[in-house]
Amino acid sequence: MQHIELIMNIMIVKEKGDKMAGNKLWSLQEDELIDNTIINLPHRTDIEISAILFGHPLLKKRTSSGLLQHVEQRHSKLKKTKAKNKTKKVI
Repeated sequence: MQHIELIMNIMIVKEKGDKMAGNKLWSLQEDELIDNTIINLPHRTDIEISAILFGHPLLKKRTSSGLLQHVEQRHSKLKKTKAKNKTKKVI
């Protein structure tokens, strides 16, 4: 039940874009910092958020900082690939 409430809080915060503190979330009901999350909301998909909250086995193998690094590297790699594809089409 706690996971469902946390997901609801994340979706509310993600839409409103407030009550964020770095990689931490504020509990909207109790107005306190939830420090067990490693979610940087603007850069996460809903699937990634759910996987982190529910402890997906593949994500458990990484440390929180390693996971953030992995996601950031993946996003930058996708951006580079898209840029290369656009360049090839223009030529």
